[in-house]
Amino acid sequence: YYYYYYKVQKWDGKVAAISSEQVEDNGGELAYNINNLSIKQGGAHRWIGVNGMSSIAEGLISKLSRENSKLYTPITRIERVVTPRDNLNNNNKELWKLWAGEESLGEFDFVIASCRSLFRCSSRPKASNSTQAANGVLKPFIASSHAFEKLKGFEGKLPARSFTACIMFEPKQLPETLAFDAALISGTRSLAWACRESSKHSKNGNCNTTAKASDCWVLQSNDAIREFCQQPQQMNLLSLENNDLRDYLLYAIRFRMIEDFLAIVRSVCKDNDDETSNTLPSNLWPTEVHFEEWIDPFPEGLLLKEGEVDGLRCIVDDNLSLVGCGDFCTGPRVEDAALSGVAAANAVIKQFKLSLP
Repeated sequence: YYYYYYKVQKWDGKVAAISSEQVEDNGGELAYNINNLSIKQGGAHRWIGVNGMSSIAEGLISKLSRENSKLYTPITRIERVVTPRDNLNNNNKELWKLWAGEESLGEFDFVIASCRSLFRCSSRPKASNSTQAANGVLKPFIASSHAFEKLKGFEGKLPARSFTACIMFEPKQLPETLAFDAALISGTRSLAWACRESSKHSKNGNCNTTAKASDCWVLQSNDAIREFCQQPQQMNLLSLENNDLRDYLLYAIRFRMIEDFLAIVRSVCKDNDDETSNTLPSNLWPTEVHFEEWIDPFPEGLLLKEGEVDGLRCIVDDNLSLVGCGDFCTGPRVEDAALSGVAAANAVIKQFKLSLP
């Protein structure tokens, strides 16, 4: 518990639910009427990773020797290989062999997969050039698995398109008195969620270093963008690589998300009689933008129904020595993913009859 206290901490940010509608004529400037704004602070605990969510995994990996661990390694190919394990009895054993490009990462007794895109096929390019594990590399192995029947029908579907924009402003460009640190947003053309990452400071002052130096927000696109991208013309464009029209479409989505966010900020400040709303420059724009597609942003909770506490939290196939875990098994919260991971670890312990100190 001592260790986790420094890697995972409670976040007490003010979370708003904002219902809005676009103003039809506002002198050429985009604006929204705020129909309802409710702020909630406290209540159910919300948890964050100190210095970002990836720090939790990095902290856990640090307990292992560096020789036996690899961070940020995309798994591009997975094979089942038969390896002689007992020359005396001539017994063979099936193992997993993992590849990162042309590099073999070795042979393994057990695989735990926490990314659901590994179980489904998707040939479409991402909105950014970030290196990702190959989609669907585990799909052939679960085709005849009884344990993984929960994924049948799910693994062949293309996930919904959703986009994330990480935007940074210079300190005090946005009002420090803004009524919320995060918001669930309805009624805009493009936004479902906005969160001030720079509000996620831990008690000892640690936070994402980039966010600490500026005012950093993360925006998430809404159903309107998802439905727009599912139209045939957009789907065809987004399936292309190195295409100017595709790049322009992604730029337009990014522009719309930022524009909607700034319009919401102005409207919230105006409704709260915040005098800073009149001082926000008309050309206000983030100094830095990172934009990419977020694969599988809406966890279904395939194993646990909403509100259910007891039940399966991971998928285990002892014959394959394969476990599937993560938020797609249990639900969208960080705690759901963590509990699914604990269940997966317990499955491995049980499989190999390990004893822990």
